[in-house]
Amino acid sequence: MCINRFNCNGRFHEAVIYNGTLYLSGKVDDTGSTVAEQTKACLNKLADALEAYGSSKERILSATVYLANMNSFEEFNAAWEAWFKDGTQPVRTCVGAQLAAPQYSIEIALIAAVQEQVNADPKK
Repeated sequence: MCINRFNCNGRFHEAVIYNGTLYLSGKVDDTGSTVAEQTKACLNKLADALEAYGSSKERILSATVYLANMNSFEEFNAAWEAWFKDGTQPVRTCVGAQLAAPQYSIEIALIAAVQEQVNADPKK
């Protein structure tokens, strides 16, 4: 089976598709001043990426969430729960972690099923 890799920055790829499964690298956003705002911005970026690679938020299988401060867990959960239609939530792991830069409060990485194989870099 073919492994398709997309949007390499020299260090990692944004996405890899193998055997009908999409693996998305973590997304961060520093435009919001609260965890809820950064969560919503990350989720919007992830929704765009899911669509670009032939998937959707209803097809997410697994999420890994990294919070810079676990005291913001409930604030994150409120934004997360509002994003999903009931019954479509994936399995999830949420851990406290030191993120790449101090302005980031959250990073989210996803694994999702694709609807069809994507063979070329989507245009952003």
